Amino acid sequence: MNPLAWSGDDFLGFYVLLLSAVMLASVPLYEWLRRPGGPPAPEHLDLEPYQVALLIGRKETLVAAVVQLVQAGALRIQDGLLHGAGPLASSAHPLEKAFHAAVLQGVTDRKGLLRAAEPELARMEGALRQRGLLMASKPLQRLDTLGHLPLLAVAGLGLVKMGRELSRGRPLGFLLLFPGLTVVFYVAHWVNSHYRRSRRGDAVLQALREQHVALAVPVGPQGAPSSPRPGNLVLTVLFLGAPALPQDKELQGYLAREYTQPGDVS
Repeated sequence: MNPLAWSGDDFLGFYVLLLSAVMLASVPLYEWLRRPGGPPAPEHLDLEPYQVALLIGRKETLVAAVVQLVQAGALRIQDGLLHGAGPLASSAHPLEKAFHAAVLQGVTDRKGLLRAAEPELARMEGALRQRGLLMASKPLQRLDTLGHLPLLAVAGLGLVKMGRELSRGRPLGFLLLFPGLTVVFYVAHWVNSHYRRSRRGDAVLQALREQHVALAVPVGPQGAPSSPRPGNLVLTVLFLGAPALPQDKELQGYLAREYTQPGDVS
């Protein structure tokens, strides 16, 4: 049977089922391509806080570093912008040094700060790829190609049917359902297949989240919040979000304006 010879209504039902089948079939394909997998070994869980942040994303890494620098007194927020506030300890992380230096040079926007730290971010991401936690560029390209080809093939079938129906004088409004449905399914497919981490990276991040999700900001005398240790502070920001920090309204307001709230590691 030739689906192209079916009536428009019959083909539309078939087209929706075919798009759905392609979407469902892509899930195990993506999981297989996101190698390596399996439960993490103890050495995979031995990550410094900023490596954990980078597993989630560059934006989350910047958020954690900004919070750490503000809490350490190296940066301050005034009129909604970052400003230098004091010297940075010589033992500070290279990422913190890069962000701090950029702010002192007048860089305050997210993209500019990330560009300033690009060499260190790239070095850290390379180390995470060597441990199999982030996907290398070639597997990512293969993932994109193999994942999108079936959907593009179905879209091509819909365009052929649309052309045939147009030649028969079919109403244009009905025919626009084909590209409309394809766009909806394609966007859903892209959102659900936008990966950076390998399956091992997902497992490591989930294990670390379970270890640290009980972190809470300590309470000092008279109920006043005190600052966590530097490593704990970064992990607190990553897994619990800015509301778990000491009540610095300027800092929380800045994060709310400039970034979405961190903490989603799904």
